[in-house]
Amino acid sequence: MPRAITKLVYQFDELSESAKEKARDWWRELGFDEWWESVYEDAERVHIQILWFDLDHHEIKGVLTIEPHLVADEIINEHGDQRETYKTATEFLAQRDKLIDEWPKDEDGEFEDEYELDSQLDDLEAEFLHDILEDYRIMLGKEWDYLNSDEAIDEAIRINEYEFYEDGSLFK
Repeated sequence: MPRAITKLVYQFDELSESAKEKARDWWRELGFDEWWESVYEDAERVHIQILWFDLDHHEIKGVLTIEPHLVADEIINEHGDQRETYKTATEFLAQRDKLIDEWPKDEDGEFEDEYELDSQLDDLEAEFLHDILEDYRIMLGKEWDYLNSDEAIDEAIRINEYEFYEDGSLFK
């Protein structure tokens, strides 16, 4: 004769601390599909294409899809002045403007040694690309850390209304 087994299920907030940890571990094991997407989209809005990154090795590669000074203008227009990208863009434009303004000109108002000016501008632009990508690598790291935080995981579990057994394993 079949027997009925009754098991209680709990909402996340009803679990003990050790059961909550087990539930969080379950959530972390699910992984985060395309968790970087919002950061990539932010970069694309200001004409930066992130090609790849590796948080473990602190590496990121990307390209600017328009001229560097135009990317910097976009960042200044789109990002708040409290963001590192804003500060990086502002500093780049100030350095660029200073270099151009102070570059020697001949009696006709043309730049002297334009090849050297272009070379220095290229170096400044390469440094800007490096620095702005570093800002985005840091953003990606912060996003990853937040998504793996107990606070974010607890919120996601609550929103999805998952139920658990007393030990924190998922009720299916």
